Amino acid sequence: METIAITWRDPESDGYTDVFPYDTFAQLKTGEPLTHNVVGPKGGTSTAKCRVAVRAKTADLDYEAFDLFNTARKMLLGVARLEFADADRTAVSGVWWKSKGTQVFTLTKFESVTYKLAPLPAYAGPGKQTHKVLRKVRERPGQAAFRRRLKLAYANMCCVTGCAVAEVLDGAHIDPYLGPDFDHAQNGLLFRRDIHTLFDAYLIGIEPKTRTLYVADAVRDWPEYAALHKKPVRAPSVGGKTYQPATHALERRWANFKAKHRV
Repeated sequence: METIAITWRDPESDGYTDVFPYDTFAQLKTGEPLTHNVVGPKGGTSTAKCRVAVRAKTADLDYEAFDLFNTARKMLLGVARLEFADADRTAVSGVWWKSKGTQVFTLTKFESVTYKLAPLPAYAGPGKQTHKVLRKVRERPGQAAFRRRLKLAYANMCCVTGCAVAEVLDGAHIDPYLGPDFDHAQNGLLFRRDIHTLFDAYLIGIEPKTRTLYVADAVRDWPEYAALHKKPVRAPSVGGKTYQPATHALERRWANFKAKHRV
């Protein structure tokens, strides 16, 4: 099962880890009930039930709505508010808590967030897709999900620069998008937005065997980009080998880069 685990503590507790299905916060929702696992400070596992309201960059988890259920399991009663760094809601930036009977949220000690992703089948590549598209749209169906999964796999860090500002991270396709089958994590890389632009313009390329970044001569006039030349490209840190960029996709991209630039 794919999960997100958020560890936090408030002044009344020794710390909890709430474990949710990984896509719990992917879509805007209001009033949906959710039962999830909770790992206590001593490692014991129980369950809690809340009502979820997701909006913009926040999610409220109302545990008061299921008083009897949670009291029987010795869960805290109140509302937990999760704050996210961006609208994709992959990077948690803070956890707030409002105890039952109070009106004010208090910032808790947010400790960590970890993701578990399921293994993926192999990416087939061009000629094997089941659907095709004839035109581009600003935000096609599936584009947000593609970007979100790459953010989780790369732990919200650009695989070239290490930038961890979630708002400026993009999912880049290695093989250009031709249909839904191309929205595969093995056909993707997580880049800072300017690096994504250079990649799409074939002004940077990745050598498939060494996974090393090459920067075109014209771009190396800029010191910031020159410093990235021949820098190793970081592999995904979540999800295991099935989230590694497909070698055959990188080879096709590299051939096009070499055809345009002296390597």
